[in-house]
Amino acid sequence: MKQFRVLLTFICLTLAGLAYSQTTDSLDGRKALMFSFNGLNLGGGFGAKYWISGSTALRFTLAGSYRDSKLTSFDIDQSETISITVTPGIGVEKHYGLTENLSAYLGGGFSYSFNSNQNKFYSDIQYTKTITDTYAGTLFVGVEYWITRSISLSGEQQISLSYDVRTRNFAGENKDFEFGNSTSTLQLLIYF
Repeated sequence: MKQFRVLLTFICLTLAGLAYSQTTDSLDGRKALMFSFNGLNLGGGFGAKYWISGSTALRFTLAGSYRDSKLTSFDIDQSETISITVTPGIGVEKHYGLTENLSAYLGGGFSYSFNSNQNKFYSDIQYTKTITDTYAGTLFVGVEYWITRSISLSGEQQISLSYDVRTRNFAGENKDFEFGNSTSTLQLLIYF
């Protein structure tokens, strides 16, 4: 019964948002906080969006992660892995209004990602460290829907071209070039 009430509340709020959605007519100079969710694991980041005209917006993003995992077992080597990633980015969107509260957009951007990955193996007293610098250009296509004047949802598909430089304390440096890293993103924007 509780699940039914939660589902009914969600449907009512969604329908109310659709019935009273706002128009996109005065976007010039507006600012928004942006929260991104990538894929099914809901990883993502946050950022800001600034409209420089009625159809063009700049966006600034910051994503990151921290993971510390320890494996302790009597059968296998005890180890610890610490991974830290920070990714700032900048982009531009060109919007094409479809209806009063729905807008399709195309865009592109650049990002830099720093990743430090450290592994410690206790039985061998071995330590490895890999630092990866990633430079990426991204193209994206999406749709933004304004639920109210202050809240919108956006869904987009991104495809990127990246250049990685990896430095390892045990194997020197190697460089990789990758095309086609594709990501689906859902964004919640809060305008003020």
